[in-house]
Amino acid sequence: VSTQSTGVSGESTVSEVVVKLIEQLGQLKNWSRYALWCTDKKMWLIAPRASLNTYSVDASNNIIFTTTNKKLSIQLPDRTRVDLEKADFSNTLFSLVGKICKDLRIRHPEELSLLRCAKEEDLKDARNVTARRTFRMRKANKAKAKKDPDASNNNIASANGIDT
Repeated sequence: VSTQSTGVSGESTVSEVVVKLIEQLGQLKNWSRYALWCTDKKMWLIAPRASLNTYSVDASNNIIFTTTNKKLSIQLPDRTRVDLEKADFSNTLFSLVGKICKDLRIRHPEELSLLRCAKEEDLKDARNVTARRTFRMRKANKAKAKKDPDASNNNIASANGIDT
């Protein structure tokens, strides 16, 4: 991941900023799935004719030129994990959930909700002792699984009646 910076004014439109960045990168590539993400305001700058002033973005804000399609791993209510290759995060959350439901053939999108896993720094409050304990146990189990990946395979094989 390379980091480059460029200077623009508040009157610059989003499309002008994107064109300027693409010229700086100098790569021939399909840039249609890329957009500007403002990390401070946590929002996509998508409207091509809108100026940076329209979004209230100034020199103190950090803007990233990144792809709008990201990988997404979802745990369904029956505890199965589904990995989606292209989830378009530049759309609203409602339309993202609708698209995921369409891909997974879930009839009613209101049956699915997305929840981001908690990070340990979010759980510093004394009221979240149980959540911190659960987070640490989950983290320890992941580390244990990385150290001995064959242990889970042996358990599956013996559960299926196959002697190892």
